[in-house]
Amino acid sequence: RDPEPTSSYPSHSQEYPESHFPMQTISDLIGKSSREYGSLVAVKMRSGLRLEKFTYHDLNQRAELMAEVLNNVGMRKGDRVVLWGPNSPSWVIAYLGILFGGGVVVPLDIGSTTTFINKVILQTEPVLAIVRKSKFESIEHLSIPSLDLDDLPFLLSQAQGQFLPPQLEGEDLAEIMYTSGTTGEPKGVMLTHENLISNVEMGTQIMQVDPGSSILSLLPLSHMFEQIIGLLIPLKCGAKIIYVPSRQPQIVMNALRNEKITAMILVPHALQLLMSQIEREVISKVGHKIWQTLLRIGQRLPIALRQFLFRPIHKALGSQLKFLAIGGAFLDPKLIQKWESIGVPIIQGYGATEVTALATGSSILERRLGSVGKNSPGQELKIASDGEILIRGKNVSRGYWKNPIATETTFSNGWYSTGDLGNIDSDGYVYFKGRKKNLIVLADGMNVYPEDIENHLNLEPDIIEAIVLGITRSDGRVEIHAFILAETTETIEKTIRTANACLAPHQQIHGYTIWPEEDFPRTHTLKVKRHKLQEAISAEEKTIKDSALSPPQSMKDLRSLASEISDLPKEQIEPRHNLALDLGMDSLSKVELLCLIEEELGIYVDEVQLQADATIEDLQAILDEEHEAKVTTSFPDWPYKESVRVIRAIIQRLVVNPFLAIMCPMNIIGDENLKGLDDPVLFVANHTSHFDAPLTLKVLQKNHRRKISAAAAADYWFSNPLLGFPTSLVFNIFPMARKGNVKPSMEHVVDLIDKGWSILIFPEGTRSLTGEIQSFKAGAGLLAVEVGVSVLPIHLSGVYEILPKGSLLPRRGPVLVRIGAPMRFDPWMNHSQVSIHIENEVRRLSELSIP
Repeated sequence: RDPEPTSSYPSHSQEYPESHFPMQTISDLIGKSSREYGSLVAVKMRSGLRLEKFTYHDLNQRAELMAEVLNNVGMRKGDRVVLWGPNSPSWVIAYLGILFGGGVVVPLDIGSTTTFINKVILQTEPVLAIVRKSKFESIEHLSIPSLDLDDLPFLLSQAQGQFLPPQLEGEDLAEIMYTSGTTGEPKGVMLTHENLISNVEMGTQIMQVDPGSSILSLLPLSHMFEQIIGLLIPLKCGAKIIYVPSRQPQIVMNALRNEKITAMILVPHALQLLMSQIEREVISKVGHKIWQTLLRIGQRLPIALRQFLFRPIHKALGSQLKFLAIGGAFLDPKLIQKWESIGVPIIQGYGATEVTALATGSSILERRLGSVGKNSPGQELKIASDGEILIRGKNVSRGYWKNPIATETTFSNGWYSTGDLGNIDSDGYVYFKGRKKNLIVLADGMNVYPEDIENHLNLEPDIIEAIVLGITRSDGRVEIHAFILAETTETIEKTIRTANACLAPHQQIHGYTIWPEEDFPRTHTLKVKRHKLQEAISAEEKTIKDSALSPPQSMKDLRSLASEISDLPKEQIEPRHNLALDLGMDSLSKVELLCLIEEELGIYVDEVQLQADATIEDLQAILDEEHEAKVTTSFPDWPYKESVRVIRAIIQRLVVNPFLAIMCPMNIIGDENLKGLDDPVLFVANHTSHFDAPLTLKVLQKNHRRKISAAAAADYWFSNPLLGFPTSLVFNIFPMARKGNVKPSMEHVVDLIDKGWSILIFPEGTRSLTGEIQSFKAGAGLLAVEVGVSVLPIHLSGVYEILPKGSLLPRRGPVLVRIGAPMRFDPWMNHSQVSIHIENEVRRLSELSIP
C-alpha cells in the first residue's frame, strides 16, 4: 500500500543548511525531494495488470541508472534525445534520465505525424529516440537508434550504478519543445534548467500541493503545461502523481474514486467533457429543471455547504477533490460557474512554452471570474501600447532552436512578445483578451476583440460554444461572423439578436453559421482551428447551415456514432474508412467516440485497443468481440467484510478443519517456507479435487489464512447460488472466468492484492482427470509478472484418491503437501515462460519424498 502522508517529514535540510543544496537543475530538484520524501510514492500507474509505482527514492535512483544506460549507448552532455510515448512512470524516468545525464529532451506528442517528426529530427539531429514501440506500429521513419520504453525495467537492471554524471548548471539546455506545426517549419523553443526551475518556483506560489496531495495526470507530458504543473511542481512538493492508460471519462472517474485524487490539471475542453458526463448522469436521475435549480442554490452557499449539497457528485469524484487547474485556452465563465456551484474550485493559469509554461495564475484564495490570475513572483509582465502582453524573467526562453530570424522577431532585450492581448486591473489581475493575430480590424479602423464577443455568446444557455471571426466581403467590408455549437437550433437567431442588443455598435454580429459537427475542428492541444472555420465561409456555407437545421437522426449503430464525431454523414462512412485519415479524428476525438459507444451500445472499449490506423471495420470487430465475450459476473464485497471473516474463521476452526483432520491426515514438507513471507502472496497449487482449496488453506499460517481469497471457476461454482454463496462464505472464493473475457476476473485479483489480500489459484484451470499435473495456463505467468508479489508453489498429492473428479462422496486417505520456496519475477519477463517455470517448480515438488 502507498505510505500514508504524515504531518511532518524528515528533511535533509534539518542536518545541513539549504544553501548546501542550491537548486539549479532538475537533478537538484529530484535529489532534494528524494531526501525529504524518500519513502512516499512519487508516481504510480495501473495499466492492465501491471502496476508501476515508485517512491521518491526509487525515482531518483532510477533516473541516475537511466542516465548511465543512455551514456552507455552514446549520449553525451548537450546531445538531443527524442522522447515519444504516452504518459507513464517509464516516460518520467526516461525524461529525468536524459536530464540527469546532461542530454536535451525533445518530447514529441503521440499524435505527431511522420512529416512533423522527420522535420524535428532534421532540425535537432538527435543521437537517440526513446519510444513505446508497442504503441506505434512503425517507427522506421525515425531513422535513428531507438530504445523501447517498455524495456526500461530490464535496461535499468543491467546498469551498474557507477556512472558519474556531467557537471550541470542552470544555463545548460534542458529541452527543445516544439509547440506546433504539421505545416510549415516547426519552431523548437529552447528551455534551460534555469527556465524550468524558475517556473516551478513560480508555480508553487499558486498550486496548493503538499505531501498529502494526489495529482491525476491527464494532459500529455510532451507539453510544458503538464510538465510544470502536473509533474515538476508535484515532485518538488512531495505529492503523488497518478497516470491512467486512457482518458475515457469512466476510467478517469474510477481513478478519481480509487486513488482519492485531490487535484487534476485539464484544458477547458476536457473540463467540459467531464462536466457533460456528470450532467448526463444527474439529469437522468433528477431531471434538467432540478439540476438547474440546484446549481442556482449552490451559487449562493459557502463552499462547504455546496460540497454537502452535491455530496453524491463529490463521492463519485472520490470525495477528496480540492481544485481543478485549467490552462491552455479560453475558459468559458459558464463552465467555471457550474464547477464552482457544485463546490469544486477552479484555478486558471496563463502562459506559453516560450515562458516555460506558467506566466500568471490564480490560487484558491485569490481567484476572480474571467481573470487568468496575477503576475507570478520573480517575473516582469507589462502591457505594450497596442495591448500586447510582454514578459521578462528567468523563465523566458533564450529563443528558437537554429532559428535566429524567429528569435529576433519574438524576443527583444529579454522581453518575450506573446502575441496575446490583455490588460491588468487595479488589483493586479490579468485579463486575457485574445490573440493579436485574431484581432479584427474593421474598415473604419475600429478594433474588435473576438474573444469579447465569444465570452458574451458563451454565457447564453442555448450555446455550447461560439467562435467569432472577421469575414472580408467582395466589396472590402469586414463583417463579424459567429460560428455556433448548439444542441438545438430553434432559438439561435433570437439569441444572436439578444446578444447584439448588449454589444457595442462595432461588435455587432452580421451573420452566423450553425456548426453541424459534434465539435469544432481542434489541434491536438484542443485549440480551435480557426482557419478551418474560415474556409467554411464559401460556397458550402449554405449547405452547412441547411444540414445543421435538419433534425438529427437517432444514432444507434457505429456509423451513426462515428458521424457525430467526424465531418461525414452516416451514409458516406464506409467500413474501410480510417478513423484518423478519412474521418479526421485525433486522439481526443477517438476517446469521445469510445465514450459514445459505451453510452449508446453499452460496450466498453479501451483506447489502447485501437491501432493508430484503425478503420471502422477494425473497430466493429472489436465491438463484436467484446459483445460476445461480455461478462456479467459480479464481484460482491460482502465476503471480505470483517464480520464475515470472523464467521468464516469460526466455521473453519470448529467444522472444516476437524473434518479434514479426520478425512485427510496430512504430512507437510517445506512448511518453513511459509515463515516470514511478506503480504500479500500468490499461492499456486496443482488441482485434482474439490478438497484442494480447503487443504491448502488449512496448512497456511494464521496471518495468511485470515486474509486470502481463492479463485474458483465462474461457470461452475457461481452458476448456482446454492454453490456460490456457501463456498464464498466458508472459503472466500471469487469467480474466475475460464473462457471469454477473463479481464474482469484478472482485474479483481489485482484489486484484491492492492488491498493486501493473498490469492490462491489453480493454473490448470480444471481438476485433473488422472491426478497428474496438467499444463499451466499463461494467466499464471501474467499474474506472477504483473502484480509483482511473491509466488509460493504448492503440490498436493493423495487428494485425487480422496475425491477424484466425477465422485460425489469422499473416502479417507493420507495427503502429502509439499511447499516450495517463494519466487519473484522481474516485470520484463515473458509471461508464458514464467508460467512454464512455475509449472516446472510444482512438478519438481511432486518428486520430493518425506525425509
